[in-house]
Amino acid sequence: MRGEDDLPRRQASTLSVRELLDAHGDFVWRVFRRMGFQEAVADDALQQVFLVAFQRLHVIEAGRERAFLYTTAKNIAARLRYGEGRSRETLYDEDALDEEPMVETSLDDILEQRRARAILDEALGAMPERLRDVLVLIEIEEMTTSEAAECLGIPSGTVASRLRRARSLFDRVCERIHQQGGARSKR
Repeated sequence: MRGEDDLPRRQASTLSVRELLDAHGDFVWRVFRRMGFQEAVADDALQQVFLVAFQRLHVIEAGRERAFLYTTAKNIAARLRYGEGRSRETLYDEDALDEEPMVETSLDDILEQRRARAILDEALGAMPERLRDVLVLIEIEEMTTSEAAECLGIPSGTVASRLRRARSLFDRVCERIHQQGGARSKR
């Protein structure tokens, strides 16, 4: 006998992985990059997220796809960081150069962009995860407070509180980095 609990599953099962990837793939990839992972690792992790989505497509609630993908990305990131014998250096190679498409940009502009990215990565890396997550979702991904709350599975008031603390901490960390003469990375 089918109950009301089956309704969301039937609605969610009509979603295709291709539709999820098209709608949220860039978001998931940026989540991994903002966690400090190299582009190649972010590419691999993105594939893992959508493999999980394919396997669990029937349990993804309609309207909560982004939250499901974000939670899955966080779980995969935790596994990458702490599991299966991989070292942090393997995932976060500071000597690796980011491959960027070359457009009419001066060398000074490219160096400034890389320096800014390195400072952003260092500042975000210095923040506690719960504050960093809120800051990234709202300031970088431009989500609303309620969207971020849904992704994180916490109340909107908690998001607002963490956002205030995250902005303050981010400013202090950036000031410290500036006083030290820039990001510590070798880029």
